[in-house]
Amino acid sequence: YLSSSYYSEWTGTEAGLWRGLMTGEAPQPLIQGASIWWPIHRSDGTLAFFMHQPTTHETNEFAPLLYTSAADGTNPVAVKSWPIIISLNDTFDGVWPDDRQSILVQLVRPALDVSEVLLLSMNEDPPLFLASETKAFWWGK
Repeated sequence: YLSSSYYSEWTGTEAGLWRGLMTGEAPQPLIQGASIWWPIHRSDGTLAFFMHQPTTHETNEFAPLLYTSAADGTNPVAVKSWPIIISLNDTFDGVWPDDRQSILVQLVRPALDVSEVLLLSMNEDPPLFLASETKAFWWGK
């Protein structure tokens, strides 16, 4: 799965979600016109990802919600009713633990000089704040 959260006017890549085959064929679009972050194929066959559906391409702020959908991107359903608000200059990184039942999110907000790490579960539970001031943070062992 490939995703983009920016519009072609900004990066040359249209916002959306695609599925690519290992045969080298061109990726097939699944969701177009929406900003997508961190797609993952889950063990139950569904996808999980963050998605923001802007009303205009002229935005400097995003409000992605955590979604699940069918493996082909159809029937997206918001898992959380509250978004993560990010600006164009913020860094929004995520990593899925092996069980894919939660996601670790690192938010770096340069304009506010704030950096934090949150754990978001795949249910309506509020985010769990794990750390702040994580400027030297990295994923892995």
